[in-house]
Amino acid sequence: MKICVYGLWHLGTVTAACLANRGFEVVGLDPNTKTIDGLNCGKAPLYEPGLDKHLESGLEAGRLTFTTDIKSAVGHTDIVWVTFDTPIDEDEKADIDFVFDRIIDTFSYLRDDTMIIISSQLPVGSIRKVEREFMECKSDRRVSFCCIPENLRLGQAIESFLNPDRIVVGIRDNGMRPIIGRLLSPISSELVWVGVESAEMSKHALNAFLAMSIVYSNEIAGICERVNADSIEVENTLRTESRVGRSAYIRPGEAFSGGTLARDVTYLTNIADQENLQIPVLNSVVPSNNIQKGWLFRRAQEILGNSAQHKKVGVLGLSYKIGTDSIEKSISIELIRDLLTLGVQISAFDPKVNILPKDLSMVRLENSIDDVTVDADLLIVATRWPDFQALSSETLINNMRAPVVIDQGAFLASGLSGESRIQYIAFGKG
Repeated sequence: MKICVYGLWHLGTVTAACLANRGFEVVGLDPNTKTIDGLNCGKAPLYEPGLDKHLESGLEAGRLTFTTDIKSAVGHTDIVWVTFDTPIDEDEKADIDFVFDRIIDTFSYLRDDTMIIISSQLPVGSIRKVEREFMECKSDRRVSFCCIPENLRLGQAIESFLNPDRIVVGIRDNGMRPIIGRLLSPISSELVWVGVESAEMSKHALNAFLAMSIVYSNEIAGICERVNADSIEVENTLRTESRVGRSAYIRPGEAFSGGTLARDVTYLTNIADQENLQIPVLNSVVPSNNIQKGWLFRRAQEILGNSAQHKKVGVLGLSYKIGTDSIEKSISIELIRDLLTLGVQISAFDPKVNILPKDLSMVRLENSIDDVTVDADLLIVATRWPDFQALSSETLINNMRAPVVIDQGAFLASGLSGESRIQYIAFGKG
């Protein structure tokens, strides 16, 4: 069985590397020459723990190749797995046409009995639209379409792909089961077979649930601040309740970012608008999250006061979450832009980010955690990198002008909250 993985950013690169790891012959396809050149040297286009190692292993074994040649890649494979990461603009609107156009580009080269698996993040109904388009273009060709919603987590993607809880598979014809079973059996035996639209909808439902859990937890934490309660203690009581559970997505702190959760919530609210459905809960998710996004800046303004232009702020964490070097839609980057409007000097450190956007050229990227604290009037912990837990209270007291720490997720609470010489501010603590 030969597989073409089409679209090589995070989702596609992980998919191609992991399939090769499981013994399949895989060709990775992408129109970006620079991306392909890097992958052929074993270098992923973005950081993901363990990914480069898997790429190198697949290349050395001869099971993994990469190309920009769509004709040779698509025309000689049994399965085309579409894995483009759907672009999102500043207003959380997904560029669906970008993915549709890439899929349509394959139609001229598909052999009879090719299966197209779509894992790109598209709204429910998209695969039916692709099927109609294919029938209009190539009605004499036998091609089947399948939906396998992606379920990777940045920073844990290899583990997520190779050891999933289950794999949702959306098909129209049960005759597709044997070939999909052979494809997925080296990965998981827990296959949940559903219709195509149900599979598409399952991704929206999951991400919307996670997004609602986050904003709910943050709203509860906001109330905790006002009534002298500790939101982390409240969280722990919920986790010991069987109807909630220990793995629930209820840690208060940062707003969700990166665009993936917001994209699926937006898909659902757009459908509801089109169908004239009232969905007040889902409609409130993004506005509530936007309020939480501003918490760090509001607290920083309070601390800096009217003389902000004479002060220095240190920021720990730039990526939108741990385990990645992606700063796309990072709350930390948005925060820095807001802080610069106050006229403050900013230094920052992230263990995986070493390049900032051009408009942030005035921000000093430091080489270590300790360097960020030197002469700082305020330190902001923006991402929960484990590296930051090495920061000691003595370092803060010795290096900072006035040791004030804002730690929205209470990540460093165990080491700093009891230190009387440090003003420690965490979200959700009354």
